[in-house]
Amino acid sequence: GNTWSSSVITEANNQSLYAIDFIDETGIIVGDNGTVLRSFDFGLNFVKLNDVDLLNEKLFCVKLETKTRAY
Repeated sequence: GNTWSSSVITEANNQSLYAIDFIDETGIIVGDNGTVLRSFDFGLNFVKLNDVDLLNEKLFCVKLETKTRAY
């Protein structure tokens, strides 16, 4: 779409977002300071993954290999 949903803006906590990928209804977005957001409903809602150990990393790309594995 042309705009981010309010859940992405809220969950990103003012971090820049750089990449997004989807497999069917499952999506993932990555950005500054290890920000990783995940959706299970075609991008209508996103939640931040807090167990990602990438603090202070800029994540510029992401690729979903399966619905549960991303690189």
